[in-house]
Amino acid sequence: MPPRSLTAVILPFLVTGGLVLAAVTPDDPNAQVKSLTLGEAEATALRNQPSLTQARGLLEAAEGRVEESRAGYLPQVTLNGTYERTTGNFAPRPGLLPSSTGGTGGTTGTGGSTGSSGAAPASVSWNPQFNYYILGATATQLIYDFGQTSGRWRSSAASRDAAFDNTRTAEVQTLLNVRRAYFLVRAQHDLVAVADEAVRNQEKHVEQTRAFVKTGIQPDINLATVLTALANAKVQLVTAQNNFEVAEAQRLELCQASATGVRRICHHSGYAGGSRFRFIAAAAWPNWYSNASDVVIDDPSVQLGEDVNFSWTTFGFKISSKVAEFAPYTRLGWYGNGDQLRAYHTWLLVPRLGDSTYVVMEEIGMGDGARHLAQTNPGHMHRGHDLWNISLKFACEA
Repeated sequence: MPPRSLTAVILPFLVTGGLVLAAVTPDDPNAQVKSLTLGEAEATALRNQPSLTQARGLLEAAEGRVEESRAGYLPQVTLNGTYERTTGNFAPRPGLLPSSTGGTGGTTGTGGSTGSSGAAPASVSWNPQFNYYILGATATQLIYDFGQTSGRWRSSAASRDAAFDNTRTAEVQTLLNVRRAYFLVRAQHDLVAVADEAVRNQEKHVEQTRAFVKTGIQPDINLATVLTALANAKVQLVTAQNNFEVAEAQRLELCQASATGVRRICHHSGYAGGSRFRFIAAAAWPNWYSNASDVVIDDPSVQLGEDVNFSWTTFGFKISSKVAEFAPYTRLGWYGNGDQLRAYHTWLLVPRLGDSTYVVMEEIGMGDGARHLAQTNPGHMHRGHDLWNISLKFACEA
């Protein structure tokens, strides 16, 4: 069991999903990151939006009906033919006689005459046999039908034009919605950063007011007021984070992109500028993560690597760190030592099927400094790491 002065205060942060990184294969470290631009988002929406696909299908059907209506003006030719293999035998039919008849016989008398006659039964022969053909052709051409065909043609053409306008309207509406969602995601990200900065400013104000109240310069009511303002700022930060995620979900819905391999507006790539890994380019962290500053890497490569020492400031602590785990494209971990604080931070990259990767971030803090942070400002580290993840998403598209 550790000494009481080093009683562990665990500050975990874990992302199990939602943070999707663009997958870049480890065997191709120089591969360029593909960022989702506005034009690509528009093309994806135009390709996958169901309402637009439906409008295009209706337009194609309307064009077919125009040609169908015009067919009445075209000449029509009907051909028919009959073939029969037959013999020369007579087939008895009403009203027909055979080609030859037999003799007649009877008796006559004074008062009249009586008699009978009849055809001698024809002989049946199967030879010779004959091929019997009947061929016919009929041609028609519409000259005038009191405007029925022309009216149907004009009606179909008008329906086709209406379907074309509907398709164009669907395209324009889809582009409008995608552009609105695209820029809304950008705006919500900036609002998250602003809300986080407001929380940190209020925290400083609380510390200042607490000192004033302690020395008797200000009344206790002032401390209650600034604490209320801090609570409101935290609520606004949570709201901004939720709005950002909702905006990103709406953008994906408008694009109708599949869950596998989809590229988001913020692509979360582990690379920056080609082969440089975002995580190991620690000197650039302050450029895209506002909670990191004064990063100094004690290595000629100016990048994190195995056993590399670096110092930086985060969460108000001046931290001296040393990389303890370094597996390219897979895992990065370091120890951090500050004023009465010892922490360990890890990044884990988990490849997924398709063109994406999960990022899992964990951190544990120990010591009186960690205890003080957890007691005086609960959730502060969680918010900071939320901001780190969100900032990472956008930095990888910059």
